Formats: sequence, structure tokens, C-alpha cells
Amino acid sequence: MSTFGGSGALPTSVPAELVDEMVTLMNAGHWDSLAQVEKKATLRYPRNLLGWRLLGIAQYKLQAFNEAVAALRQSLKLSLWRSLLKFAIPFRKDLAFLGLMMVLVAAIDAIQPFITGWAVDNIAI
Repeated sequence: MSTFGGSGALPTSVPAELVDEMVTLMNAGHWDSLAQVEKKATLRYPRNLLGWRLLGIAQYKLQAFNEAVAALRQSLKLSLWRSLLKFAIPFRKDLAFLGLMMVLVAAIDAIQPFITGWAVDNIAI
């Protein structure tokens, strides 16, 4: 198991070895061990979305539902996601275009049954 020694400011990135350990424990179904590692990891790396998500999954598998909900809520907090938006800023025009295309496709999907009905009623023999 990983050890989390030291004190001082919280690190900003999670070591790759810790991520590998978390994923290995999850894939092996060692929910008790995963929950212990994740509790320590989320204290040391509170902005780690993967840590909160895996802690929620482990708690759910251990049938600790209240703790699972709390951990999963933490993983969905907007303040955590806001830190990810800085990576999307260079692509804002592309994202706006994709959003517009999604609205257009949704409108076409909504109108298509009406057009088909009209065509069947008025054009089909």
C-alpha cells in the first residue's frame, strides 16, 4: 500500500504510481483496500477527481451508501471542474460550433417525425 508522509502544502498532481495502485485495486475488486487508499489520497490530493470517484465506487461496493454519495458529490463539485475549463479555453470557438451543431441536430431530430407524417399523408399514394 502507498504511504503518504510529509507535511506542508498540498501537492497539485497525483503520482502515477498512486493512480496505478488505485486502478489495480479497483480492477481486482479489493474494495476495502481501495477505500483506505482513497481516503488517504483524497486528504493529500483533494482536487483529484479520480480519487473522489473511486472512493465513491469503493464505498458503494462496501454498501456504505451515505459515504459513497458524499464522495461522488465531491467529485461532481463545480469548483473542481472549473479547474479543468482552463484547458478548454483555447478551443472555445470549436466548442461553440459543436454546441450549435448539437442544437441543430436536436431540432432536426425533433422535426423529422412531423415531416415524415406530412410526406406520408400528402405525397404517398
